Amino acid sequence: MTKLLFYAYFLVAFASHSAAGQLHDAVKDGNVAQVRLLIANGEDVNKSQKFLGAPLHQAAIRGSVEIAELLLAAGADVDVENPIFGTPLHVAAQKGDEAVAIVLIGKGANVESRHQDGTTPLIVAAEGGHVSMVELLVANGADVNSRRTAMGDTPDYAPTHAAGLNGHFDIVDLLRAYGAKGPKVEPVANLLATASTSNGEMLFNNSC
Repeated sequence: MTKLLFYAYFLVAFASHSAAGQLHDAVKDGNVAQVRLLIANGEDVNKSQKFLGAPLHQAAIRGSVEIAELLLAAGADVDVENPIFGTPLHVAAQKGDEAVAIVLIGKGANVESRHQDGTTPLIVAAEGGHVSMVELLVANGADVNSRRTAMGDTPDYAPTHAAGLNGHFDIVDLLRAYGAKGPKVEPVANLLATASTSNGEMLFNNSC
């Protein structure tokens, strides 16, 4: 997911203004006064666009706590989903932005929300190596054993896998300290019951 989001952030950074509206533009520019004015004038705080998300996604991308608070106070959906970004909390977790994450969680953001690829904010934070973000999410109820469901050729994996595959073994140790369990190992007796010596011989001859 990290590579996908990096590409998405690149698109957002160079997206032309007015692709989704004035409020998106003001949020992207960090123009707090304009955001206040547009909200006061009734601008839709939940208007969403595929490649830009909702204004709250943009606030999370920019890392603007003040704008995020303004949008939420005006009725922005804290768990608004986008096929590229996931929820605003996914964005904050991927960036390791604790300040924005705290605001979102304080407004009821679901720490177990899932991106369409199955990742939770905790998996994203672990993948990115953000120790403090991992601690924040776990402290607010994120399940250290919640697994991403398998999709296509990609197997399911837990936050520990996401961290380990990216070399963040400090996070692996941290998650284990929080109670993360290893993968379930099937007893070898069950495998032996259906084992085939002829298939094994054929595999050995073809591979070795």
